[in-house]
Amino acid sequence: MGSFSDARLVGSPPLAVTGSKYVADASVSPNVQTLNVIRSLRESPKRIVAGNGRRDDIEEAVLLHNSWDDGYFHWVAETLTRLEGVEQYTNETGRTPKLIVGPSLNSFQRETLELLGYDDDLVHWDAAYCEVERLVVPSMRREINPPEPSPFSYQWLRESLRDRALRAVDTSRFSNRVYISRDDATSRRVLNEQAVLERLDVYGFERYELSSMSVLETIALFAQADCVVTPHGAGLTDLIYTDGVSVVELMPIDRVNGIYYMLTKHVGGWYGYVGCETKDTDLAVDLGRLDTIVQSALAREAIGQLA
Repeated sequence: MGSFSDARLVGSPPLAVTGSKYVADASVSPNVQTLNVIRSLRESPKRIVAGNGRRDDIEEAVLLHNSWDDGYFHWVAETLTRLEGVEQYTNETGRTPKLIVGPSLNSFQRETLELLGYDDDLVHWDAAYCEVERLVVPSMRREINPPEPSPFSYQWLRESLRDRALRAVDTSRFSNRVYISRDDATSRRVLNEQAVLERLDVYGFERYELSSMSVLETIALFAQADCVVTPHGAGLTDLIYTDGVSVVELMPIDRVNGIYYMLTKHVGGWYGYVGCETKDTDLAVDLGRLDTIVQSALAREAIGQLA
């Protein structure tokens, strides 16, 4: 946690500068910083021409807007987790800084901020330059793998939202064996999804599309799940709300990604994946391999129930 006097925000999305120094912790990572610069070169001139080049000075604020914040994983793991630091800062100082967010928030951004009590005093960044009298910079936890957010940063979110979701949502309408469909997405859709569903139906799985559900509903769905089968995607971020879940991830065989393996292990779960052949950006699932991995996942679940 740090605070910087007489800071400047420059760009669209902005980078933070104080004196002659760039405040790196105000941005997520070098990759995000680079993307902010690239997007700023395109967007800032448009805003200047439109008369939005400079906005009024802000007394005290936290920068939450960056080039990746409209993706669910990045919003949760790299943005919302910073609010733990904001909470600590408010407890220590008695002051609540304004939150600088994007020019327009999507549905899950609005809902999560409201659930966490941070929907008031938002500053929607639609400019290219601003001065901030005191810029508060909550550092991301990085206890295990220094370049990446630490799993411990999720604990605050879990404690803040899990029980609330389970109280608010009737989970009796959910199966504890969950198949997440990406048929509503533009990539990593399962080409043979009907055949996959027929195989999974034997084991009692039910199909869900997260885009049709509220944030509280998706949290509750994961919180009560015993086994989740899903194509690789940001919806797996909600594994942070699970207890001892078994995960079967359907992944492009040529683009294996370990982020949700790590997250599953952090929450004490079991993990397996099915490498899938791809057509363009979509997946063809090997049904025999799927059967084998799902049976292993459910065997582990059965052992856990007997323990």
